[in-house]
Amino acid sequence: MPSLGKSSISALKYGYTVISAAVAGALILALAAQAWGQESAVKPSRTPKRVRWRKYVNKEFGLSFRYPQTYRPSNSEGKCWNDVYRKCLVYLERRGNPDASIVVTIIVASPFVQEAGAGGLELTRQRIGDYGLD
Repeated sequence: MPSLGKSSISALKYGYTVISAAVAGALILALAAQAWGQESAVKPSRTPKRVRWRKYVNKEFGLSFRYPQTYRPSNSEGKCWNDVYRKCLVYLERRGNPDASIVVTIIVASPFVQEAGAGGLELTRQRIGDYGLD
């Protein structure tokens, strides 16, 4: 049986080094190739479009806010309604896409209020838990 000499051991070490370097180089190349292959989704233009904003003001409820010009006030039936508990202030619809909308409603009444002593029901205060206040 032939014995392994120093040259065969150094050849193995050299082989492992070459293989490790090749694998590392391949990984670096694969990662760099992905970054190079990607293109920018938005190409910058020389004159960027400026978004203009409009202002909605409701003096009755003291409310105002700004919304993009791409939306317009609409009175679309069935999408903005009033009832006893809430009032629809404004319904904004996006031009060219009526499914994209902004609805602003305000609560004007609550369905019920539970007060202590109402209807003969006496509620007493209770302390829940021990907070070391004794």
